[in-house]
Amino acid sequence: TLEKAANELLDVKAQTKHIVVISDGDPAPPSQSVVRKIRDNGITVSSVAISPHSGQTVDTLKRMAYWGAGNFYFPDHPSELPRIFTKEATIVRRSMIYESPFFPLSDSPSEVMLGFATFPQLQGYVVTSIKDLATQALITDKDDPLLAHWRYGLGKTVAFTSDAKNKWASDWVQWGRFAKFWSQVVRWSLRETNSANFQVNTELRGGTGYVTIDALDNDGDFMNFIDFDATVIGPEFESGDLEVRQVAPGRYEGTFPAGKVGTYMLSMQTGENEHGEPQFLTSGVSLSYSPEYQTSRSADDYLGKVAETSGGKLVDDPASYNPFTRDLVPTSRPKPLWPMLLLMATALLPMDIFLRRVYLNWGDIAKWSKERLLGIVPRRKSLAEHDERMAGLREAKARAMRTKEEETETKEARADFRERLSQQTKAKSGDKSVFSTPEDPGRQEVRRGKQTVTPENEGAPPKSEGGFSSLMEAKKRAHKKRRK
Repeated sequence: TLEKAANELLDVKAQTKHIVVISDGDPAPPSQSVVRKIRDNGITVSSVAISPHSGQTVDTLKRMAYWGAGNFYFPDHPSELPRIFTKEATIVRRSMIYESPFFPLSDSPSEVMLGFATFPQLQGYVVTSIKDLATQALITDKDDPLLAHWRYGLGKTVAFTSDAKNKWASDWVQWGRFAKFWSQVVRWSLRETNSANFQVNTELRGGTGYVTIDALDNDGDFMNFIDFDATVIGPEFESGDLEVRQVAPGRYEGTFPAGKVGTYMLSMQTGENEHGEPQFLTSGVSLSYSPEYQTSRSADDYLGKVAETSGGKLVDDPASYNPFTRDLVPTSRPKPLWPMLLLMATALLPMDIFLRRVYLNWGDIAKWSKERLLGIVPRRKSLAEHDERMAGLREAKARAMRTKEEETETKEARADFRERLSQQTKAKSGDKSVFSTPEDPGRQEVRRGKQTVTPENEGAPPKSEGGFSSLMEAKKRAHKKRRK
């Protein structure tokens, strides 16, 4: 972070550059070579210890300030920080008097310095800053302005920040061109004199420059039908032709655009005078600030027209006016509908394709909507149907249980009959029949398929019945089973 700060300051045009490091000493400190390199580039470093973790971190910040040719601070309370910053700012602030030998340097072409290329040594100067529209003719070795001149309206100003006496300019006083230098500077600052036959006036109004020339001969008579070859040079040294025409006896006028801030120079040639010499007229005008700054009174009439046109009102007493009062006329303005219509068309296009390509049974949809969305089916009817369905399920379950029990009893009876029949087959003649009962030991009927088995017909083949009888018996059984 210290290197980044130093890199940013390298590109800053300042006479003195200073960095104040505020840290608890915990981050990795820069090496001695890094801090010394920053100091060699003309940037000093001071450090302030805030709640350090150990004495070692305090020593690190102290060494950083020593290597950077700055100051070290270890405040006991945060309230001391403003005082520290004020002191550091005072140290950084440069003295307004700079006393050190230097040679003036030419910064830009200037009509004041015509014929001068080198200058003697000076011993000091007052530190100043250049205005935006001024011409910096000479500078010091620190790039501070030494000689600057400026046009303001019809006047001219010249500023020389050093000395013209033996204190700082002892070598200048002994310089052979000292008198010529100051004569040329003073002569440039004086009011320009033109030919006695012409009087030139210039002014700026509403972003336009106006030049007026009054021409009189030596006898005081108007000079008419004079052709002027005029040129105007703008603030960015762009040149353009200036048309000057006669508007009255002995009066000529011309206009030129003057929307940029800066100085406009006018040069006009009128031909030869009575001695056969070409006559030149020079003049100039400066737009030092934007035209709106020249307004010296309030435009109440214009503000009243604005309020009347827009449906508002002009506030005469701002102290008694409440800007949040809803007493203004509501306004409206047309709004294009095509964005909203385009959005609707884009949203409806897929629906249109769906309705054209997909068949829908509107009857089923209406029925579903009626039952689900509109809630037409009463809740009581739904509960009754639910109870009826549950009763049917319970009855079916009971029938299934009874059928299962009957099947189980039938299987057990058949198994018992087979076992008895097997025992009877194995018994000898004369033994007691296994089919006999206590009431009638000698007789026991058992159903075997469609035939009743008794002790008398046991072992006989089953009696064959006709096909119709068998069908009738089967039908009766099936009918009886359905009723159960």
